[in-house]
Amino acid sequence: MRCYANRCSAMAQRVSMSEGRADVIFAKNRQGPTGTCPLRFTDHTTWFRDAHEDELSPAWTRPDMMEAA
Repeated sequence: MRCYANRCSAMAQRVSMSEGRADVIFAKNRQGPTGTCPLRFTDHTTWFRDAHEDELSPAWTRPDMMEAA
Protein backbone atom coordinates (compact mmCIF):
# COMPACT_ATOMS: atom_id res chain seq x y z
CA MET A 1 0.00 0.00 0.00
CA ARG A 2 2.91 2.33 0.72
CA CYS A 3 4.19 1.99 -2.86
CA TYR A 4 0.81 3.10 -4.22
CA ALA A 5 0.80 6.17 -1.93
CA ASN A 6 4.29 7.11 -3.13
CA ARG A 7 3.19 6.79 -6.75
CA CYS A 8 0.14 8.99 -6.12
CA SER A 9 2.18 11.71 -4.44
CA ALA A 10 4.79 11.63 -7.21
CA MET A 11 2.06 11.95 -9.85
CA ALA A 12 0.43 14.84 -7.96
CA GLN A 13 3.79 16.61 -7.80
CA ARG A 14 4.36 16.19 -11.57
CA VAL A 15 0.87 17.51 -12.31
CA SER A 16 1.34 20.58 -10.11
CA MET A 17 4.71 21.33 -11.77
CA SER A 18 3.14 21.28 -15.25
CA GLU A 19 0.09 23.36 -14.34
CA GLY A 20 -0.50 26.11 -16.88
CA ARG A 21 1.71 24.49 -19.54
CA ALA A 22 0.68 22.67 -22.70
CA ASP A 23 2.27 21.24 -25.85
CA VAL A 24 0.70 21.22 -29.29
CA ILE A 25 1.98 18.12 -31.08
CA PHE A 26 2.34 18.29 -34.86
CA ALA A 27 2.41 14.58 -35.60
CA LYS A 28 1.59 14.76 -39.30
CA ASN A 29 2.18 17.66 -41.63
CA ARG A 30 2.18 17.38 -45.41
CA GLN A 31 5.68 17.83 -46.73
CA GLY A 32 6.55 19.74 -43.57
CA PRO A 33 8.28 19.09 -40.29
CA THR A 34 6.70 17.45 -37.28
CA GLY A 35 7.33 18.45 -33.70
CA THR A 36 5.89 20.17 -30.67
CA CYS A 37 5.10 23.76 -29.79
CA PRO A 38 5.18 24.68 -26.08
CA LEU A 39 2.37 26.95 -24.90
CA ARG A 40 1.22 28.58 -21.69
CA PHE A 41 -2.45 28.20 -20.66
CA THR A 42 -4.26 30.77 -18.55
CA ASP A 43 -7.30 29.06 -17.05
CA HIS A 44 -9.24 32.13 -15.90
CA THR A 45 -9.23 33.56 -19.44
CA THR A 46 -9.00 30.23 -21.34
CA TRP A 47 -6.13 31.62 -23.45
CA PHE A 48 -3.17 29.81 -24.89
CA ARG A 49 -0.08 31.99 -25.27
CA ASP A 50 3.47 31.51 -26.47
CA ALA A 51 5.50 29.79 -23.77
CA HIS A 52 8.10 32.58 -23.83
CA GLU A 53 5.55 35.39 -23.62
CA ASP A 54 5.12 37.27 -20.35
CA GLU A 55 1.95 36.26 -18.50
CA LEU A 56 0.95 39.88 -17.97
CA SER A 57 1.57 41.03 -21.54
CA PRO A 58 -1.40 42.57 -23.36
CA ALA A 59 -3.66 40.41 -25.47
CA TRP A 60 -3.08 40.15 -29.18
CA THR A 61 -4.66 42.88 -31.25
CA ARG A 62 -5.60 43.02 -34.90
CA PRO A 63 -4.07 45.88 -36.92
CA ASP A 64 -7.45 46.84 -38.43
CA MET A 65 -8.90 47.22 -34.93
CA MET A 66 -6.05 49.55 -33.95
CA GLU A 67 -6.88 51.94 -36.82
CA ALA A 68 -10.50 52.26 -35.70
CA ALA A 69 -9.51 53.37 -32.19
